Amino acid sequence: MRGMTFLRSGSLVFLASLILNAGGFLFHSVASRWLGVDAYGTLYALIALYSLLTMPAQFIAPVIAKHAAELAALHQQTHLRALLRQIVLLFLGIALGIVALSLLLAHPLGGYLHLAPAAILLVGVMGAMSLPSVVLRAYAQGVHAFGLYACSMIAEGVGKVLALSLCFVVGRTAFGGVEAFLIGLLAGLLVITLPLLRRYPLLGVPVFRWDWRRTALTTSGTAASAFALVALGYADVLFVKHNFSAADAGLYAVASLGGKIVLYFVGFLPGVLLPYVAALQARGERSGRFLFASLLFIATCGLFGVVLYPIIGPLLLHALAGRHFDAALPLMLGYGIAMTFLAMTNALATYGIAKHRLGFAIPLILATCGTLAAIATMHPSLTVVIDELVVGNVGMALIVAGCILWQARRATA
Repeated sequence: MRGMTFLRSGSLVFLASLILNAGGFLFHSVASRWLGVDAYGTLYALIALYSLLTMPAQFIAPVIAKHAAELAALHQQTHLRALLRQIVLLFLGIALGIVALSLLLAHPLGGYLHLAPAAILLVGVMGAMSLPSVVLRAYAQGVHAFGLYACSMIAEGVGKVLALSLCFVVGRTAFGGVEAFLIGLLAGLLVITLPLLRRYPLLGVPVFRWDWRRTALTTSGTAASAFALVALGYADVLFVKHNFSAADAGLYAVASLGGKIVLYFVGFLPGVLLPYVAALQARGERSGRFLFASLLFIATCGLFGVVLYPIIGPLLLHALAGRHFDAALPLMLGYGIAMTFLAMTNALATYGIAKHRLGFAIPLILATCGTLAAIATMHPSLTVVIDELVVGNVGMALIVAGCILWQARRATA
C-alpha cells in the first residue's frame, strides 16, 4: 500500500516537474534564438549565479521536509504550524540579507564576470525571491501536500515562458530574460504561500523547539548535498564565462542546458524520497527498496540517453537553441553523463539524510571542492572541463554510496 502511495505521489511530482522543466527548456529555447550566442552566454551566467545564491535554501530545505514529515507522521498539527511560522520569518530575513549582499558585490562580481553591476543586483533579487519558495515547497513535501507542491512548480514554469514572450514583444534583451525568470519565480511563490497559510495559520502557536544538535548534524548532510548539486551544476558555467571567450561561454551554456536534461528529468525523486523515508524511519520501518528503485530509474534514464545520443543529440540541440550552436554538440554527451552521476549522488545523499546517516558529508564536500579546483586551474579547452566534470561526479557518487553502506553495516553490526 505504501509502495502504491509512493508511486502516486511520485507520478504527481514527476508530472509537475516535467511541466516546470518543459517551461524552463522552452524559456531557454526562445532566449537562445532571440539573443544569439554571446548574449545568451551572459543570460545563462546570470541564471547560474542565481542558482548559487539559492544555496542557503537548498541547505535547509531537506531539514524542513524531514521535520515536517516526522511531525505529520505523528499528527502533531500545532508543531507543524509553529514550524511553518518560524521558517517564514527566518527566510524573509535571509532574503533581505541576500539583496544587501548583492549590493555590496555588484561591482567586483560584475567585473569578474564581465557583467553590468545592475545585472548582479537583479540576480540578487531573484535569489531573495526564490528562498521562501524553496523552503515552502520543502514544507509541502513534508506534509505530503504534493498537489500544492506541483501547482507551484507548474505556475513557475508557465509564468517564465509567458513573461519571456511579453519581453520579446516589447524588445527587451538579456535583462528581459532575467526579468521573465523573476516573474516566474513570483508566480510559483504566490501559488504555494497563500494555501499553506490558510491551511496552517501562523497566529496563536508556540515557538517551535528545535533539537539543535540533531538539526546541525542533519544540516551538515543537506549542506554537502546542496553544495555538490548546485556547485557542480552551475559553478563551472561561471568559470567558463570568466576564462573563455563570449562565444565559447555561449556554446558551453547550451551544452550545460542540454546535458542537464537527465538531471532535471529525475529531479523529482529526492522530493518524494525524503519525506517517505523519513516517515518510515520515524516509525522504525525499512525503506531500502525506495532507494533502489530511485537509483534504478536514474541509471535507466542515463543509459537511454547515452544509447540514443547519436540520434537525439542533434535533434535536441536544434530544438533547444537552433543551428547557431552546433559546435556545442560534442560537449553535450559528456555533460549528460556527469549529470546522471550527479543525480545519483543527490538521491543517495537524500536517502542518507532521511536515515540520519551523514558520514558522507565531509567526503562529499572535499570531492566537490577538488572537482571545482581542477576545473578552475586546468581548463585548456571546453572538452577538458567536461572530462573533469565527469570524473568528479563519478567519484562523488561512489564516495557517498560507500559512506552510506559503511554506516548501514555499522548500525547492524
